[in-house]
Amino acid sequence: MAYGASLESWLGASPRGFESPILRQQMPTVIGGHFSFQGPRYPRKMIHHISIGVSEINASGAFYDAILKPLGYIRVFEDLRPGEKHQAIGYGSEIDEDKFTIKERSSTELSPGPGFHLAFSAHTKEAVDQWHARGIEIGALNRGEPKIWSDFGPNYYAAYLVDPDGWQIEAVYKMA
Repeated sequence: MAYGASLESWLGASPRGFESPILRQQMPTVIGGHFSFQGPRYPRKMIHHISIGVSEINASGAFYDAILKPLGYIRVFEDLRPGEKHQAIGYGSEIDEDKFTIKERSSTELSPGPGFHLAFSAHTKEAVDQWHARGIEIGALNRGEPKIWSDFGPNYYAAYLVDPDGWQIEAVYKMA
């Protein structure tokens, strides 16, 4: 691919979805063998955070404190007001930078259904093992033992649980 070549010329056609003038501003060019985006910058992270509804904030907080610790995540904020609605606890790796939040909701406002699951990143296979063991120990349902899930690739090491409110959760480590 030539220095400064557009993705359009490299592909031989306009990529689908880049017909919009706004999206076209984000068309990459190749500089030194790497794609370089021209035009205005947009946030590089696709997801800022996600929150889920839980039926009992303190019990769910204790559950997530325990299972997220082996993965290196901590409680980074809390909005706990006993007796009030919409209390929350946030988790991440930096104070006030939650990536995962639990919010107390009524039982009719909880899980979106069986097609949804949430995967937490792990830094080692051992962290996945500890996450799963700790979850089982404190009452989570086992949905899949820690192992290589070859359907998702030869390096996909993961385990699956269901939390006390029915959320399907996963810890995954992508081995090198």
